[in-house]
Amino acid sequence: MRHDSSYRRIFGDPFMMAEFIRGFVPTEIREGWDLTTLEPMDTQWSVRGREQRRADLLWRLRRDDEWIYVYVLLELQSTQDAKMAVRMNTYVSLALESILNSPQTKASDPLPFILPIVLYNGQKRWRAATSLAERQTGFSPAMQAFSPSLQFLLVDENLLDPDRLAPLVNVCAVFFRLKRLEDYQALEALIGELDRLLPPERHGPLRQALLDWLYDDYFPAKPGPIPAARKRAESLSEVQAMLTEGTPDWIAFAEKKGRKEGQLEGRLEGEINVLKRQLVRRFGPSLPGWVDERLQGASEDDLEHWADAVLAAETIDAVFGGRR
Repeated sequence: MRHDSSYRRIFGDPFMMAEFIRGFVPTEIREGWDLTTLEPMDTQWSVRGREQRRADLLWRLRRDDEWIYVYVLLELQSTQDAKMAVRMNTYVSLALESILNSPQTKASDPLPFILPIVLYNGQKRWRAATSLAERQTGFSPAMQAFSPSLQFLLVDENLLDPDRLAPLVNVCAVFFRLKRLEDYQALEALIGELDRLLPPERHGPLRQALLDWLYDDYFPAKPGPIPAARKRAESLSEVQAMLTEGTPDWIAFAEKKGRKEGQLEGRLEGEINVLKRQLVRRFGPSLPGWVDERLQGASEDDLEHWADAVLAAETIDAVFGGRR
């Protein structure tokens, strides 16, 4: 998807990745990490010599001034994925196998640390499991002791606190504020902040990646006569100038649309909660995991249809038309 490609370009820049780690990985995890040593690694692996598997981004860095490597595996998600914990476990295993098979790795070398991260930028809050243990329930502790215990760090853009992001002098924080912008009058200031934090002589590729993202993904998703409809700007500074000349009509229209979208999302959330209570009363408290995924991706028409179906359905599959 084009949106995912834009994210890979932006977070494929070492400065942006350092800003992300600095601002959104807990301090106790990244203590001693030398972010100036970040270097990208290959993320395409062969499975049994044939099938190819590819993760989004894998970075290597030094820790405590020693050549003890830490790897950060960053997966970029714009949609919910119930199998995400399994996928991340696969990626970590393949990355470790690739590192161990490298000519630079000695048989006696300790295994490096790999931090798996999912950066989620979908429209609704992440609901899927963030660990394998959440998907393996009903087993005794003795059995679970032999199960993989991987857990990934989830950064859900929907849950980022604007009040926490605002004071941060961090390019990644500005980017996230821009993504979730509701006060369109602040758009010009945020573009200006990006321009100020990224001197062109030092961050040319990252500036270009952000500029392309603005025109290819961000502006087309916004309503009204925005700069995307005009001549394409050559720099972030030029985008800011265009916004300065923007019409108040666009701001008013955009804010009105944003309020309507927020009201719709709140109404859908309420209908989902009511339907879940009906399902629990009808079929018991242990709802299958796929039910929540269906509910979170539902339209108003879907919820209305399922609310009618739950009254007469004999099984939970029948409520959803027999399809998972």
